[in-house]
Amino acid sequence: MGDRLQFLPRYVGIAAAARLFALLAIGLPSALLGDPEALEGVLLLGVVWTGAITLSVLARLPVLPALVLEAGLVTFVVAANLDQTQMLHLTALAVSPFIAGLRRGPRGVVEVLAAEVVVLALAAVTLHGELDTVRGAEIFTAMVMGLGVGLVSSFLRAVQEDPDDQLTPYRDARALITRLLDLSDDLGQGLDPVTIAERIARQVREALPTEAVVVYVERYGEFVPLLDSPAAGGIGARRALVDRARATAHSVAEAGQVAVPLATDAGITGVVVGKLTVPPDGTVVEGPALAEALHRLERQLTSEALRLDTAQLFSRVREAATSEERQRLAREVHDGIAQGVASLGYLVDALAADAEDAAQRDGLQLLRSSITDVVSEIRRSVFNLRNEATAGQRIVDRIQAVADNLASTSGMHILVEVEETGDRLLAEVEANLVRIAQEAMNNAVKHSGATVIRVELQTKAPTAVLRVVDDGVGMQPGRADSHGLKIMKERARRIGGEVEVETSPAGGVAVVVRVHGGISRVNGSKGLVRS
Repeated sequence: MGDRLQFLPRYVGIAAAARLFALLAIGLPSALLGDPEALEGVLLLGVVWTGAITLSVLARLPVLPALVLEAGLVTFVVAANLDQTQMLHLTALAVSPFIAGLRRGPRGVVEVLAAEVVVLALAAVTLHGELDTVRGAEIFTAMVMGLGVGLVSSFLRAVQEDPDDQLTPYRDARALITRLLDLSDDLGQGLDPVTIAERIARQVREALPTEAVVVYVERYGEFVPLLDSPAAGGIGARRALVDRARATAHSVAEAGQVAVPLATDAGITGVVVGKLTVPPDGTVVEGPALAEALHRLERQLTSEALRLDTAQLFSRVREAATSEERQRLAREVHDGIAQGVASLGYLVDALAADAEDAAQRDGLQLLRSSITDVVSEIRRSVFNLRNEATAGQRIVDRIQAVADNLASTSGMHILVEVEETGDRLLAEVEANLVRIAQEAMNNAVKHSGATVIRVELQTKAPTAVLRVVDDGVGMQPGRADSHGLKIMKERARRIGGEVEVETSPAGGVAVVVRVHGGISRVNGSKGLVRS
């Protein structure tokens, strides 16, 4: 419990202190006067405020309803004790606006004061009938005092959240991450977007006779397929359905395909497109029956839509953290290891200049060549880390960046042609295609003796064809320590593809990767394979 308390928002301690101070300010005079009815009101306030402090520490209540509920209960207790000393309501009615100012700023102060006015008016008239002038003036004074202390607490909140304070984002991040860790135990169905998308697709198939289902989510500012199927129909037709369902927030049906929006309280988080099955007799579900089925499906998918939206947000947080870590590693490797190994090369150069015989000089030259190769590999690794850290870029930009880097270090001419049709590929597919293209280009630079390398990519989600062709010496015997082709084949299998190595028309080597689309799980793995 101690670990949890140290991460509670800062307002909790201040709010608890304000409640206790007000309770003492009300209770001590009442006790000294020996007024049992006033003490009864103090006891009720103590119960309300104790409950509020406990819930603020242990429960997960929305801020505004919790503030309004506390203000309403306190105001009701005050209204029930209007015949007692005015200190009771003058002090108690100022506490809730003060806390609201800490939590929500001036807007919270106004919301809580409005709740107090409504509850006080209803309760006072119900319990006491018409209020006299003196009581009305006292109530007015209490409200003005509540407004004043609320504005003061709002100012304190604004000062503590000063954007110039460089530690504020870290404090907020710490509180949010701790909250996420606390909540993670309650996420019984996990935070893997693909798993949730598979459940959504299964529910669509159970509700409608469909032969293919595609789940779209927002990524990098556009809606892209998260779960795709090559049998889902034309790209243009699907895109039109997605745009209509997203714009109208209602299901649409057209030409044997349907689109169902995945709606949450934050908006449309995704769209499910299904291709309806045509039975042997040629009749399909349509008209009022289809409209009613789609309406039921929208309601049925509400809970999964929220889970998918949460999983997508978590993925973005994870990607941001991973990207930052890759950038940090790239900087450390470049500034540390790479520079250290490069300095060894300069030392070897100095030793070679003073070599006593040809054998010693040849050995040092061989060592210098090995160091140069190691430095090149380290720099290539640094580039890979930085390139993967910018995964939000389109695949054409990432492949072009790899080609430009290799061309600048090797002096070889590398041409890149990318033709994208319709939707983007899945993020996992794009990432693996970039790495396969990079490995194929590296192999061509190292072993082909080519003068030109051509990289060609055609995508029509969920399928893709990648070709890396050189005009070099052609196929060479494989080395026992070479794992490049094996790694490329493993990457292709993860995304439902295959790799073929052919002889190019120019006599060199052509590495061809064909991705067929479709995803499924294998042995609980999160990799993608052909279904």
